[in-house]
Amino acid sequence: MTTTVYVDQANGIDTAGHDTIDLPYQTLAYAIFSTPIAAIGKTMHYQMQKGPEAQYDAPTQSAMKKAKKDAQGLEKKRLKAEAEENEAREWQEKREKRLEESKKVILAEDLSYDTDKETNGCVYVAGCIKKTYDAVTLQLEAAVELMGTLKLVPEGQKAPGGHELVINYWKVLGPAPGGDDAFTNKLNEESFRAENSHTRCHLSEYIHLEAELAFVDFDDLSRPSIARKICESVDKVLANPTTVALVKTLNPNFIAPARPFKRMSYLEAIAWLNEHAILHEAEDAEGNTIKDADGKPIMVPHSIGDDVAEAAEQQMADIIGQPIFLYAFPVELKVFYMKKMPSKEGEEAGPVFTESCDLPLPNVGEIVGGLGVPPPRDQLVHLGE
Repeated sequence: MTTTVYVDQANGIDTAGHDTIDLPYQTLAYAIFSTPIAAIGKTMHYQMQKGPEAQYDAPTQSAMKKAKKDAQGLEKKRLKAEAEENEAREWQEKREKRLEESKKVILAEDLSYDTDKETNGCVYVAGCIKKTYDAVTLQLEAAVELMGTLKLVPEGQKAPGGHELVINYWKVLGPAPGGDDAFTNKLNEESFRAENSHTRCHLSEYIHLEAELAFVDFDDLSRPSIARKICESVDKVLANPTTVALVKTLNPNFIAPARPFKRMSYLEAIAWLNEHAILHEAEDAEGNTIKDADGKPIMVPHSIGDDVAEAAEQQMADIIGQPIFLYAFPVELKVFYMKKMPSKEGEEAGPVFTESCDLPLPNVGEIVGGLGVPPPRDQLVHLGE
């Protein structure tokens, strides 16, 4: 018995079941791909129509040769997709089995170690501790409580602070999202600015990145870490012909920043602003701008406790002509969870400053803000109260 398969290159559809004159395929390759190998040229014959006005006719030898090669490619894709589907199914089955087994592992808290020690170092987890349900489902950014024994790292190995924490017990305090809800799958989502900021440095809709660094102190953060990332990013932009053309169009006089960046404390910045007669708008106790009889803001020198506004930071960077790390802002000007800077021995009581920094660039404005967060949980709880 001979079966005829129809191919209409203009109006056909390459999907299963479209092989008749009323429901033809679109390509000869898909028609051959859908035909059992033993039937090709024996019990299965093909008729092609190249256009609405053309008649159905048998394909040429060269057309058949090319179509068979393309059909082999379609078969390879099918086999690959089938293998991936089987692999994904096996992985899911193994994961579900592992999750069920992990629910049977229950940890008992061991209080035979000193809980008052704090240090920088590595965490070592072994045995059944990493087989619990929380361990199997743990995601980056989750908040966890770790308990164990602090030990020196073995000879020949390295860790921050030269110590590692061998875990006896741990638990999840706050889980983090994973899978489709994970941060890495939402990196390019837009942010929206609520306030009315109509300046060259503000966009109402933009993409930004928030980064966290562990095992660094404030000097590491505000000196090499941020500066390195800024310079590396700028170098990549300027090395790309497309992006460098855009930079030159928007800011023809842009000069790539060079390390090390200048550092200036909040107290030094206030003194510098006054030395250069850079004033700011006077405010009342509620933060409202004080105006003169003509309705114009009254401008006054900066004093300790005043915020350094964006305009003042910009003028400072433009005059100095290089990036400036402004750091150690008073605690009253920053959010409650910023780490406080330790006071120096013998120093008189005065304003309390924070591990915070702004980084304005000349002719650009502030591009980075950084802060240190206190690690002890008790201190964070106290601040929250």
